[in-house]
Amino acid sequence: MTTTTKEMPDSVHQSFVYMSRYLLSELAMFKSEVVLVPAPEPAFDGHKVRMCISQNPYWWSELYRTYERSKLDRAGFIGSLNRIINRTDDGRKYDRYAREKVKFFCLNGLYGEEPDPVMETFFSNQNHT
Repeated sequence: MTTTTKEMPDSVHQSFVYMSRYLLSELAMFKSEVVLVPAPEPAFDGHKVRMCISQNPYWWSELYRTYERSKLDRAGFIGSLNRIINRTDDGRKYDRYAREKVKFFCLNGLYGEEPDPVMETFFSNQNHT
């Protein structure tokens, strides 16, 4: 998405801010964490297995899995969400990607929510890319 939040009406930017803050809060609360624990059926002395104790948000796992380049950088994506909030996003690769994903989540719902009506109106009445 090439249109920056500076170029959008305040009401549309507010929708971007709301979703960006929500995504940031989920990324802060949920991060994949794996620990080693004793194996339930040890094959040797000190045998350990990996156990997942915390997982990334589902949407992040899907973005990471489907990212068209080799690796989606979490810190880069977080920086882009913060720039969207502060209306300082620009043509950077991650800024464009983050805007597109925030737009997608607003228009399609994230966890079964209804689409954002402000975003629906704006993007259906305009040719914004």
